[in-house]
Amino acid sequence: MSKKKYKQTKASKAKEPLVTYGEGDKRIVFFKSFEEENEWTHRNFASLSYNERLSRLHTMLLSFYSKELKQHPSSGTNIYFD
Repeated sequence: MSKKKYKQTKASKAKEPLVTYGEGDKRIVFFKSFEEENEWTHRNFASLSYNERLSRLHTMLLSFYSKELKQHPSSGTNIYFD
């Protein structure tokens, strides 16, 4: 009997987006109500600089439209308003 030879394949890696929660703030916050959570969230967003908010929006858009941007790389350079 002859032994079968198997090809070694590269191990597949999960391609999940990198997510950061509160990049500078490494603590978990617990809230007593939804209103308290909403107030904290809005205060947190208001404390960010304009550039930081724009950077987070850009990162979010790139992750949402990653499939389309891979298929049509030049479409990510234009912004259209309806």
